[in-house]
Amino acid sequence: MGRVFVLEGRRLFPLLFLLMLLVSLSIYDNLRHQTEVPVFSGEEGEIRYEVIDRGKIEDRLQIRVLYEADDLVRVADEFHLELPDYPFQPAQQIGVLVVNGKFKKAELVPLKESLQVKVVLEKARNTYDLVMFDNTELQEVEWYWVFADKKGNVFSQMPGSEMMSTEEEQVEEEIEEETEVVK
Repeated sequence: MGRVFVLEGRRLFPLLFLLMLLVSLSIYDNLRHQTEVPVFSGEEGEIRYEVIDRGKIEDRLQIRVLYEADDLVRVADEFHLELPDYPFQPAQQIGVLVVNGKFKKAELVPLKESLQVKVVLEKARNTYDLVMFDNTELQEVEWYWVFADKKGNVFSQMPGSEMMSTEEEQVEEEIEEETEVVK
């Protein structure tokens, strides 16, 4: 005789519930922002950079430029961020922390007597980007920062080479003071 296969509805409810959870989780994962950190390949006219960390926080658009390893610790404390353990090398790198904004690109704009490092940002609430720039192209010239959106609206302008030379002068002054104390 033939066998009869009977499905009872009450036995299918747990399977349907699990299937519904799986589908909703898949949809949720596709809607969430990707956590992969892109590494810049380097196009002509742009500075090499690497996005070190990306996360979410609350506040208005704020920009911090990091010239020393202590600056990295200071801004992490200031914004209550848990940044990854990254080997920041102030001699070869300059860091930029953008709070409530996303980093889009950076380019060198040559001017008559100086160089402009134009950083294009996009406002994005509750996010931050920590970017490290390769400063080898900036060590021999006078330059300054310009932070703007893609339409050209400037958020902030900051000194660049002046800040680096000031820090080098402070180190030299400290060394001179130490040698005077020893004498």
